[in-house]
Amino acid sequence: MKNLYKVIFLLFLSVNIVFSSGLIVPTDENYPKDLLRNKSAEITVNIYGSIAETIVYEEFVNEGYENTDGVYSFPLPLDARSLKVYYWRNDTLFQAILKVQPQEPNPGTGTGGIAAQVNDYIGKNGLRMKLLEIEPGEIQKVELHYLSFLKYHNGLYSYKYPLNTSRFINYQIDYLNINVNVETDLTLTEFGSNSHPAFNTISSTNNSVKISYNKSKAYLASDFEFFYTVENDDLSVQFLSTKLNTTGGHFALFYNTERITDNLQTMDNKIVFVLENSSNMYGAKLFQSINAIKEGLLFLDEGDKFNITLFNSTASNWRNELQIADSSNINEAIQFLENISNGGGSNLESGLAIALGQFADTSSNNSIVVFTTGLSSVNIPYIQSLNNFDTGIFSIGVGTNVSRARLEILSGVNNGLTYYFSEANYNRSEVVKFMEKVCHPIARNIKLSFEKDDIHEHLPIHSPSLFAGSNFYNSGKYDTAENTFFAILGTARDSQFVRIFQADFTGDSVANSFADKIWAKSKMDMIEWEIEINGETTELKDSLINLSLVYGIRCRYTAYIADYENIIISEIDEDKILPPGEYSVLKNNYPNPFNPTTTLRFYISTLDAGKIKLVKIFNILGQLIYVIDISDYTSGWHEVVFNGKDYFGNSLASGTYLVSLHIADQIKNTIKIVMIK
Repeated sequence: MKNLYKVIFLLFLSVNIVFSSGLIVPTDENYPKDLLRNKSAEITVNIYGSIAETIVYEEFVNEGYENTDGVYSFPLPLDARSLKVYYWRNDTLFQAILKVQPQEPNPGTGTGGIAAQVNDYIGKNGLRMKLLEIEPGEIQKVELHYLSFLKYHNGLYSYKYPLNTSRFINYQIDYLNINVNVETDLTLTEFGSNSHPAFNTISSTNNSVKISYNKSKAYLASDFEFFYTVENDDLSVQFLSTKLNTTGGHFALFYNTERITDNLQTMDNKIVFVLENSSNMYGAKLFQSINAIKEGLLFLDEGDKFNITLFNSTASNWRNELQIADSSNINEAIQFLENISNGGGSNLESGLAIALGQFADTSSNNSIVVFTTGLSSVNIPYIQSLNNFDTGIFSIGVGTNVSRARLEILSGVNNGLTYYFSEANYNRSEVVKFMEKVCHPIARNIKLSFEKDDIHEHLPIHSPSLFAGSNFYNSGKYDTAENTFFAILGTARDSQFVRIFQADFTGDSVANSFADKIWAKSKMDMIEWEIEINGETTELKDSLINLSLVYGIRCRYTAYIADYENIIISEIDEDKILPPGEYSVLKNNYPNPFNPTTTLRFYISTLDAGKIKLVKIFNILGQLIYVIDISDYTSGWHEVVFNGKDYFGNSLASGTYLVSLHIADQIKNTIKIVMIK
């Protein structure tokens, strides 16, 4: 049971809060509606093992009769960090800049009406950016890039992009396009989308897959979920590194433990389930927490021991000492749980203190799983001082009003991990997965040893125990490029745990471009949590702002600003104002609508010049109908004529078609073209 993962920076990918697409709130009080109309959405998800880069391209329409400013608001998931934001004015593409200032508030008082609803909708990690002078009938385009991690359990990776925006959007948008591109070092065995099974498989190999989902006149009424499974019969790693001139070398290390099987040799467990039954946990929160503990009890083996601690304003144990996990004790524990009712106040510190007192040695894997809102203050250094036997504290935040920062730090410095669910978002299968992993420890006292002397700022500070069927990550910085080795060391059931892997600390600034972002995200999360719990200091504030500006990731003190000066692509001066080196793009077509031919205009970056490059045309059902090979084109702006026919020389029927730029099997972007006869 013990440490699953940890956190001062190990984010266990399992936050279940519902998020969805962006909105634009007009600032003009005379605007005829609460929001600009959502016209279309294109979501591209680039998955690299455990990492997801989500690119959200959205179009909105000013349905009023006058110009209006508007605030673009996006409900960024709690475990995500934004990387960059693009926006358009007419056909000119701009990139938003980060400045040290508060985010733009949504129009209104914030105490009622649409402003309050949108603020509640986007949540604490929401992104807001003001857009200026949106003309009547103008299509306002916005593109957001953000980084997050996939959930992982027993060989299965899962990703969610909630699209359910029925709270605000009760009409069909013109078009919805979702592209998922997966690359993995492991053998890929299965993939799919249970939420949108009508997807098209573009390509599939042992280590990659590409799918596309396309629908016209779509309701944004169901979340998009994608999964893929891999072979993982032993500990496997994904190692990324990049070395930049400005910030030095960064690495990110993801490791997956072997799957849970009937023959798996695990360590014995000593576990205390700690349950808050204060008035904060009234109703469904208490009931669901009790059910989760029941699930955990059923995963215990007879060699395990357990107890239950309750706390409200005071704390007490079910039994005076840990109990053997036999059927009799488990049944009695379940009966005890079923008779629990709510008490008064909340003293989390007291509950944790008496739970830690249950452990007397490190002969087993020691764990505490605490179900709480986290709203009770806790002297975390004091709890850490009581943790004398390497006990992992797993914090499960219950409800929508949860002190996430407190629980993240508490678990982070005590070799644990965090998990969250709310009354409306309780998912039994996810809770079962969590409890199953916590009850299957395979090694404790984990340490990472690098054959390299210049590793620094390594996160997390404390490494968690290893649990079967789980996924963990570390990140850090280095100074010199070197191909070397690292070891994961610990104590297993009957022997020492040793696994050795190769690590390429590259000198390349292009390879594994997310390694620096992953480290910066971890560092910034840690500082944000410390500020929220212990208060702001000049040192913490300055450090966070510096990280934000250097790595281009928004924090609580910075905001994305649309200044309409940072031009990326301009229709007027395309050949002089070129996009950055990594940004190849299919710009537009003319004429549009067309008959019988149209010219496609595109830009190829220097980095992509030598790669295989294809323009693919799909019908509205997502079926590929034609391909134009543009691999011979060098960097710069180019045009190519599409003759309006399919593979077989048949003229296209009237309608909307999708044109995508594919470079080295990655979809750069997609535009719509219209044939009219």
